[in-house]
Amino acid sequence: MSLPKIALPEYTVQLQSVKTPVRFRPYVVKEEKIFLIAKESNDVADMERAVRQVLKNCTFGAVDIDALPSFDLEYLFLQIRAKSVNNVVELKYRCQKFTDDTNTSRCGTINTVSIPLDTIQVFVDPTHKTTMQLNTDLHVELQYPTIETVANVLQSGKPLEEQPIELLSRVIKTIVQADGTVFETKDYTTAELVEFVESLSLPQIEQIQTFFTTMPKLTYDTEFVCEKCGHREPLHFEGIADFFD
Repeated sequence: MSLPKIALPEYTVQLQSVKTPVRFRPYVVKEEKIFLIAKESNDVADMERAVRQVLKNCTFGAVDIDALPSFDLEYLFLQIRAKSVNNVVELKYRCQKFTDDTNTSRCGTINTVSIPLDTIQVFVDPTHKTTMQLNTDLHVELQYPTIETVANVLQSGKPLEEQPIELLSRVIKTIVQADGTVFETKDYTTAELVEFVESLSLPQIEQIQTFFTTMPKLTYDTEFVCEKCGHREPLHFEGIADFFD
C-alpha cells in the first residue's frame, strides 16, 4: 500500500508578460533542499539554476520560466515564497539620524523593518518604451532580459555593470530600416551584434539605456520610524535583492 499524498493548495498570479493567470503551489521540503544546496555552493549561477528549477516545479511545468522577463520572474518568486514560508520579510535597518550639530555622529540604532510581500507590485514607468528610433533611417525593437540572458552575460566572470555592450547586444530583438527591411538578431552571432552596438553614437547608446532605467521593476515604499529616537524617513525598495538583503 502506497503512502498517502498531501494535497497542496493552489493559487494564481497575473504576470505582466503572460496573458492568462499563472497557477502555482507553495514549494515544499524537496525544493527547499534545492535552495540550500545552491546556497552552500556560494555560486550565483547555482542559485539562479535553483530558482529556475523551483519555479518550474511550482508552476507545474506550464510556464516557460527561462523566457520570463526578469521582473516577472522575481515577482513570481516573491508570490511563491510568500505562500511557502512567510508573507512578511523582516529586514534590519540602522537609523541614520545625526545626533550632533557637526553631523559626525548618528543614532545607529538597528531597527526591524517588516515588508508584507503581497503588497509588493511591479511598477511600470509610463515613459517606458520598447522601440527606439536611432535616426531617420533606423530603429530597434528591444526585448526584456531573462534570467538566461543575464546568466549568459555573466559567464565571462565579470559583473553585469562591467559588460553594458554585451548586455545591450542581447536585448535587441530586431533592427529595422526605413525601407522596411527587418534584421532579426537571432540570425546573427553575438560578435556581429556587439559590433553593431559599438558602432552606435553615445547619444544613441544613452537612448537605448533608458529602456533599462524605465523597465518594469518590483517596488515597495514605506516609512521608517526609529524605535529609539523617533526619527522618520521614507524607505524605497527596488528589485528582489532589496527585499532579502
